[in-house]
Amino acid sequence: MTDVRQVFAYLGPDHVAQGFYTLDGDKLTMVFDNGQPVMLDDAPVTETVTPEHVEAVAKKLTKRIRKAFRGELVEGFGRSALSYENEVFV
Repeated sequence: MTDVRQVFAYLGPDHVAQGFYTLDGDKLTMVFDNGQPVMLDDAPVTETVTPEHVEAVAKKLTKRIRKAFRGELVEGFGRSALSYENEVFV
């Protein structure tokens, strides 16, 4: 099993979000502290990274997951705007 690593993402004065991730080669996967993958829209939260950007990407994904768990709009994860352009309402 890959080691679970911890990261803290800065949210503002006196506020941080804690995240956990695993790294398998160049694939970063966000996980819970027990190693289970975090799922958003029925897919694990992963991203391909370079060694120098691992922590920055983990912080970015931690913020994205926090927003999703709080019910806020998360870019790229569902809740896309509905288009009614071709719809006819009677």
